[in-house]
Amino acid sequence: MKEKENRIIDVHQFTILAIFFGVGTSILIAPSPLAADAKQDAWISSVIGIVAGLLPIAIYIRLSNRFPQKTVLEMNELIFGKWLGKAVSLLYTLFFFLLSVLMLGDIGYFLTTEVMPETPIVFIMACLMVVVIMATRKGPEVMARGAEIFFPWVVILYVMLVLMLAPKIETVRIQPVLENGFLPVLKAALPFLSLQEYVILMMIYPFVKVSKKTASAFYVGTLIAGVMLVIMVLLCILVLGPNLTASNLYPSFTLAKKISVGRIFERVEVIIGALWLITITFKLILTFFATALGTSQVFQFKSYNFLTVPLGMLTIAMVLPAYTNIVYAMDFIRRVWSAYALTFMFVLPLITWIVASVRKPLKEEEG
Repeated sequence: MKEKENRIIDVHQFTILAIFFGVGTSILIAPSPLAADAKQDAWISSVIGIVAGLLPIAIYIRLSNRFPQKTVLEMNELIFGKWLGKAVSLLYTLFFFLLSVLMLGDIGYFLTTEVMPETPIVFIMACLMVVVIMATRKGPEVMARGAEIFFPWVVILYVMLVLMLAPKIETVRIQPVLENGFLPVLKAALPFLSLQEYVILMMIYPFVKVSKKTASAFYVGTLIAGVMLVIMVLLCILVLGPNLTASNLYPSFTLAKKISVGRIFERVEVIIGALWLITITFKLILTFFATALGTSQVFQFKSYNFLTVPLGMLTIAMVLPAYTNIVYAMDFIRRVWSAYALTFMFVLPLITWIVASVRKPLKEEEG
């Protein structure tokens, strides 16, 4: 508890962290699978995914109100008992770790494919992991301050991207609406929703300063990130068209290549590259922090700091076996990740909330 009290972050900083976390992976890779399933209605799928994502957040907030200053792993032991609670918490920690591996792979493969093809992917991942480990060891307060510093730049880059792409928009590309019915739209919304793993912020939530605005900050951050993603999906459809969006691994990056202002200001795909790199790095930092803190809580270590280096090395070592290439990863997200991630994002928190609602916490019963 003292560790949490010494690492308090402000409510507005938590909102920024939620925005970065939500934009994170999705802004670069989400439009492609959305367009593959929903075609020109991909933007509708993204709206459904964002709205549906508010339901798990409502559950997270209710659990946090019932168990203040507790992470989701600490809640498990209070609600399910010592051994079952630890088993569930261990599953959560493995989920956090796998997500860290996949995101590190996302960054490594993107940079070696689009930016630095001659640089070994292991070197890129190792350099990034050094930053992630340093940020994790400093704690949530420093993470929040870093996000606060980068937030204006993310906003500027995003607004520049949207404004410069506006002349390229062709509204005919979005028609006809719901040509293939509503089922493909719903089918596409599920993988998109599974990329919004906000349950990880339940490991950060206890560090947020107690305020009446804390819950609303969670919702606001989620909605702002959602609006940014919906606009990006819309731009991909309106500028590239559904077929080109679906066939590109990184449609948002391809989208930025279309920018041309007076034949002078061109080839500024670095805008979307920088925007994505900032947000996904913070998402990786938060997820790796959740992994390290979760491991220390499951095994009752006094601190998580000594775990960061071995966990970082293990994360790098697991990328190539688990993430053979970007095509495999995209197929994995569509076929496997949705069900797996939604288990931890929605199913387990819902069960936890239901059990907590029908019984008293174990410690209160024992008292």
